[in-house]
Amino acid sequence: MQHSGKSGSADGTPAHRRLAATLEMVFSEAVYDHTALQKDVCNYVDELKQEGASAQKVINAARKLVRETARRFPPSERTESLLKTMLGWCLDEFYRESA
Repeated sequence: MQHSGKSGSADGTPAHRRLAATLEMVFSEAVYDHTALQKDVCNYVDELKQEGASAQKVINAARKLVRETARRFPPSERTESLLKTMLGWCLDEFYRESA
């Protein structure tokens, strides 16, 4: 697995790349697959959690990824709305009990 050199930062991992690609699509399309985005967010959180990241690191990494992706597109209120939704998913997934 590739890492950016920072513990708890899944840059370059399959889940990170998949979520980044999904976010690109979300920001470029008027309509997007909400379920696919949530699945990619959850996979990203799981990957970070397995690497030992804290909830705060997960939130910071997700926020950074959204902001970096959003910069490539015209500013909109959609960014903040999407970020709020994603951060909720991150926390839900981070604290979800494994079956």
